[in-house]
Amino acid sequence: MNQYDGIRMLAPRFARTARLGSAITLMTIAPQTFAADGVDTRSAGAMEIEEIVVTAQRREEYLQHTAIAVTALSGEELRNWGVSRPQELTHFDPALQVAATTAPFSVFYLRGVGNFNGNSLADAAVAFNFNDVFIGRPSSTAGFFYDLDRVEILKGPQGTLYGRNATGGAINVLPRRPDIGESNGEFAIDYGNYDSLRLDGAVNIPIGESAAARLAGNRVVRDGYVNDGTDDQDDWAGRLSLLFDVNAELSVTVVADYFDQGGHGPGSTPIALDPDHRFGVSSGRGGAFYTAQRNSIAGRNFNAIPGNQALNNQFWGVSSTIEWDVDVGTFTLVPGYRESHLDTIGTATGVTLSIAEDDKQSSLEARFASNADQRVSYIVGAYYFDETNDAERFVPNSQYNMSIQSPQSGVESAAVFGRLTLEVTRDFRATIGARYTQDDKFFKGSFEGFNRLCPPVPTAQCPNATRFPVDRLTAPLTFPSPTASNAVPVFNPLDGTLTVGFRVRSDEQKSFSRTTWRGALDWDVGEEHFLFASYETGFKSGGFFFSNDSQVFEPEELGAFTVGSKNRFLDNRVELNVEAFHWLYQDQQISSITLDSQGAQNLRTQNVGEVTIKGIEVDAQWLVASATRMSVDAQYLDATYDEFAFDRPLSSGPPVSGCAVTAGAGGFAVDCSGKRAPYAPEWTVNVGAEQSFELASGRLIAGARAHYQSQTLTGIDFTPHEYQDAYWSIDVSATFTGNDEKYYFTLFGINVTDETVVANTFQPPLGSFVIGTLRQPRLYGIRLGSRL
Repeated sequence: MNQYDGIRMLAPRFARTARLGSAITLMTIAPQTFAADGVDTRSAGAMEIEEIVVTAQRREEYLQHTAIAVTALSGEELRNWGVSRPQELTHFDPALQVAATTAPFSVFYLRGVGNFNGNSLADAAVAFNFNDVFIGRPSSTAGFFYDLDRVEILKGPQGTLYGRNATGGAINVLPRRPDIGESNGEFAIDYGNYDSLRLDGAVNIPIGESAAARLAGNRVVRDGYVNDGTDDQDDWAGRLSLLFDVNAELSVTVVADYFDQGGHGPGSTPIALDPDHRFGVSSGRGGAFYTAQRNSIAGRNFNAIPGNQALNNQFWGVSSTIEWDVDVGTFTLVPGYRESHLDTIGTATGVTLSIAEDDKQSSLEARFASNADQRVSYIVGAYYFDETNDAERFVPNSQYNMSIQSPQSGVESAAVFGRLTLEVTRDFRATIGARYTQDDKFFKGSFEGFNRLCPPVPTAQCPNATRFPVDRLTAPLTFPSPTASNAVPVFNPLDGTLTVGFRVRSDEQKSFSRTTWRGALDWDVGEEHFLFASYETGFKSGGFFFSNDSQVFEPEELGAFTVGSKNRFLDNRVELNVEAFHWLYQDQQISSITLDSQGAQNLRTQNVGEVTIKGIEVDAQWLVASATRMSVDAQYLDATYDEFAFDRPLSSGPPVSGCAVTAGAGGFAVDCSGKRAPYAPEWTVNVGAEQSFELASGRLIAGARAHYQSQTLTGIDFTPHEYQDAYWSIDVSATFTGNDEKYYFTLFGINVTDETVVANTFQPPLGSFVIGTLRQPRLYGIRLGSRL
């Protein structure tokens, strides 16, 4: 019998699990009785750090005996610190960086592995999963952060069990499951500055003796963090979960969710205006800044950006988990279906972007996991994923350059995978695994790009040149035929401009396939000491983009070597985990807004070379006393490009770059080799503390956490304005709960020192300035909650 036997009995529920690491969980300490010296007198075993159970490797395991680098965050912790969007996960794990781009897209980076996602043609390099279902679009990762069981952050490629697009790792968001035989509920309301209101509610309803339903809802509304009203929230979300224990061997869970996203969407500010002021690009000061910036083709300065930002997005999905226990193991079937409907106008990248898009995905995973209490154990499975993305309109308008794009794309992906673990001795195991994936992708549609020029460019002056109207969604020029590549140019003698247009039609298909593998060793050195070493590979599929030039980019790959040690000391009151890693990231896909050789604006994706990523992470926690807990999670990261070279067409003009730029007959060669990768700070440190005080009428829990991050590159052009200086961010909280634990009251402060932190930066086309999105300002408020 090994250490996993009986795990379902020991840890069947996760809702009260505390985070063992960088951030401290509030409201998760069980009722206790304290003597005058503060020692728990309830039981001798209470002075131990909690055990956590995770399913990161597709079977239940204790976190301290899981042979991968994984962080587990409890749902209560995320709720207590106000997490409602993916980008707010950044300060919970030193390896993770998440930032908003244009609405509703987010970028995910793990230890410098990731990529800019600005449209439906770009896949993420970090797999985002909800309820064990992979979410294909980076635009569809919001609306899940309520009534959660836990979030698991897996660091490093997960090529065998998670497959494609888990190059840098995976994020698993797992909702609370219904409790059979229990009637209970929870409710919480937050109110704070920026006129913010958050409501959370959940009710658990038993259905007979073998089934239950859980209904949960979430509402978040607040004013914008940026002074033009952007970076606000107006969200509604709901979820229905059903659990059926058909018999002792068979259980079925069904989860259906819906999310409505409104408001104005992410905001941004011209970095040169000093981000501390949070001047939005469509504010008065933002407009004055734009009108002082030269447009490289129009013979005049830019115009002010109008404030027409709006989100009207809907997301829904349904999935099921069917588990059938047999004598030799467990068979699991996970079917899922999701839809996303986007209708947005955003300016976060410094241009006005209008999107109307429908995304649909269906998936099915079937796997069999043998029992773990045997000399040889294994997991085998198959996976199928089908996705279509239909963009009715994708219209970036940078005033004197605009394009009207109507792409249709999709993928049919199939994979088979397996892992085999041999128990060499009672305490020493060897694992080998592999996965074969084939992606059949298609891409078709039209791209019409238009430029309003002041000839000869760039020396002529056209001070009265009129911009393309921001609400224009139709072609400003006529094409002589449906197959014509060039529009009929129009010269306007009133302002001296020449309007030209280009058309690109695409109908591409290509297959991408890879075999990824894993080899690992793990050793129970002692009852509370665990060592592991692994090498695993991952890849992200290639794809397409609109261009008059090449339209295909190739897959990217990553190989990762990891050595880790997980330990507990002093009767399980001290936990110390250490991980060292060495990754080689090849053919990274970098997307940037540029012009092609015909002057058509596009989001161009290129494979830029390779980067060596190495470092160490130390995660420690100390249960000083039964009422006092402290933690630190620190990562040192060296992520330097061995090769980072790409080209820009001549029509784009000389790129504004902090890298070496060489002009040639065919364009500009940009070489950023030797530079630190974006979203890869050298040092990241999370520290936390929690203290509980027993009172006559209840308990007071005070908590604090701090996040330090050294200088970070937040863009891909390596210019000075794209670097965020080192900073500290501090959060505090104080919670009172009554003796019966049926209600609680919290005062909280997020970023109490009001540090202004740039999350993501962009260079708008045809300009030589930088626009940036920002992380949260100082937030404070109160929370009232009850448990039924």
